[in-house]
Amino acid sequence: MNIIIRLAATVGGAAAAIFAYKTIISNWVVEEQYKQLGDAAAKISATSKHPPTILVMGFENHGRSSFINTVFKVLYKESGPLVMRAETGPSKKTTTTTRVFRVKNKLLRYPKYLMSLLDTPTFSESDTLDEEKLRTILRGESSWGLKQKGVPVPECVVLVVRSDAAGVGGPAYQVLPNLARLIREEGLQFVVVLTHKKEARKEVDVQELIRQVAVRVGTDSVKCIDNYVADGNSRAPRSYVMLGVNLDTHIQTLNIVRQCFEYVKRRRQLYKSLSSGNMRRTKSLSSLHELETSYLSSTSD
Repeated sequence: MNIIIRLAATVGGAAAAIFAYKTIISNWVVEEQYKQLGDAAAKISATSKHPPTILVMGFENHGRSSFINTVFKVLYKESGPLVMRAETGPSKKTTTTTRVFRVKNKLLRYPKYLMSLLDTPTFSESDTLDEEKLRTILRGESSWGLKQKGVPVPECVVLVVRSDAAGVGGPAYQVLPNLARLIREEGLQFVVVLTHKKEARKEVDVQELIRQVAVRVGTDSVKCIDNYVADGNSRAPRSYVMLGVNLDTHIQTLNIVRQCFEYVKRRRQLYKSLSSGNMRRTKSLSSLHELETSYLSSTSD
């Protein structure tokens, strides 16, 4: 009996050591990503005083608001505020205008803000998309096609889709190619964020789901995460009663933001090269998305 107890203790100690080792490695990966993200932000701020502007869009009840809260949670290093009321159940109110959330830079002293997140109106999973409405969303405009005061021009898009709706046969599967086309026609690059990862694991292989979506939208920038969600019983307006820290969520969220920063950097480099080398040609172009569309059209001829 004593031998069995000692053996069990040894096995338990080994398991604990392996768990501790994996935790240390994961924490190191997260801290390294924080550093890389801070470096990327510093490089962008060196060329422009304006922080990157990332537009977050998605279907109703697919986790768009929870994703924005998750970004705050991760980037504020455990002290992120509840910037939006995002419960695990369907909300009673939907966003009708684009709202701006500025993320303070907790990684470095400069710049003051790491980025601006644009929270946009939701849309349904119907087979027929309202393309005009989606174009106004992508341009940060109101439903009347007018520029909203205080809303910066989007430089990158995060498209949020529930995992169980994105795969073959899912309600969002049919419209994903059209969504991707509309985003590209506005001269924007995008990252697809599949939410509810744990639920997806019950139905399909996550990597296979990511592959299906990547083929469907024509990009390899597809990530699958579990959002952090607020406790529905919490009434404090600015506090956040969260689920336990999920290292995978931290890592994937940092990957998503860093990919967006890379897209913003490329966009600004493109704008700089075009505006400096083709000044006569670009004088008549009123916005950056027109400039990019014009450039992409000329290079594809």
